[in-house]
Amino acid sequence: MLRVRTKTLAAGLTLAIGTVATISVASNQVVLETISDYTFFSGGSTGNNTDANTEGAGFWNAITAAGTPWTAGVWYYDNSVYDTDFYDPQLTGNGVDNDNNNFDRAGTGISFFIGHGTCDDATNTQCSTNNDCDPGHTGNSYCPNFPLSPGQNAACINNVTRKMVTSSTNSSHGNLVRYGNGAVSMAFGESPNSGTFDNVGTNGGSNVVIIVNSCGFRSHYITPVDSHQPRFYAGVHEIMFNMPVGNIKGASSANTADTAQWGARGSTLANLILANTNAPASTAWLTPSFVNNNYFGAGANVVGAFDTNSTTAQTRINNETWVQSTQDTRDATSAGGGFMRWTCTFSNCSAYTL
Repeated sequence: MLRVRTKTLAAGLTLAIGTVATISVASNQVVLETISDYTFFSGGSTGNNTDANTEGAGFWNAITAAGTPWTAGVWYYDNSVYDTDFYDPQLTGNGVDNDNNNFDRAGTGISFFIGHGTCDDATNTQCSTNNDCDPGHTGNSYCPNFPLSPGQNAACINNVTRKMVTSSTNSSHGNLVRYGNGAVSMAFGESPNSGTFDNVGTNGGSNVVIIVNSCGFRSHYITPVDSHQPRFYAGVHEIMFNMPVGNIKGASSANTADTAQWGARGSTLANLILANTNAPASTAWLTPSFVNNNYFGAGANVVGAFDTNSTTAQTRINNETWVQSTQDTRDATSAGGGFMRWTCTFSNCSAYTL
C-alpha cells in the first residue's frame, strides 16, 4: 500500500509523497532515510539516539542544491522510516513490503540510509587464528586480522545475517531490516533497463545505494555464500557501505571497532562528490581522509558491484562517474560476477586478511 508521508525540506518547502517517480533514461532523484530518534525501539530510552539526521541534512542540502546533477526525491526520518521501506515485495512475497515506493523508487540516482545496525556477530571469544573460532572449519566464524595495540586481543566474529535498525510505530518486521547472506529481503535497482534480474521484477530504480550502519558486512562474508546476496545488487550500479573489521578485547580496550557517529559525514561526502562529478563515483567513498573519520577503531569503506562478469564489475567501480551513474542505460543486467574495492583506516591493509 502506498502511504503518504511528509518531510519539511531545508529550504522550508513541504514535499508530499503520493506518487511514484516516472521511469526515465536518467535517474537523478535522491532518497534519504535517517534515524536519530531511537526511543521507540529502545523502550523510551534516549541512550541509543544518533546524529543521523544531522549527517543526512548535510548531504541533502548540498547534493540537491540548484546546479547539481541531482534533485530532491524524498527524505524520511525517525518514525517515518519504516522497515518495509527496504524489503522488496517480489523477493519476500510479503505484500506489506514496499521498497519500490520508498528506498528503491524508480528515478532514483542515490539512495542513502543512516542509522543503527546490530553487532550481534561480535563474540567475546579471544582469538589469534581462525582455528580458535572455527575449529571444525565450517566457515561460520573467523578471527579478524588487523593491527592491534599492546594489551589488545582480537575476538571472533560469527557469520550472522546483518541488520539495519529502524525505530517506528509502523514496524512490520520488528524494526529490523535483514540483509546479506541468509536474508531474503533486499534487491536494489531492478528496472526495465536491467531486466527481470534474478526473478525480482523490474519495479526498482536506485542506481547508487549508500548504507551507513553499525557492524555491516564483514570481510569474510562480503561475497555471496548463498543464492540471495547477488539479488542485493539487482541492477544497481554500485553499493557503498561501512565494514568495521575489528572486534577488540583486552585490559586496555574492549570495543567492536564500530562505525562512528560523525555529524559532518553527509556534508563531507557530498562535497567530495560535487568537487568532480566526472570522477569515478567510487573515489569519494574511498577517499582516505573521509574513511578515517568513519570509524572508532579499525574499519574499511567498501564499494561493491555485480555485473555480467567480475571484469565488467571491476571496470564499473574503477571508471563509472557520478554523472554516468544517473544513466539507466548503464544498469547491471546480471550477477555473473562481482568486484569489491575498499580503503582501510590503517596503512597497508592489503597485508591483512581482515
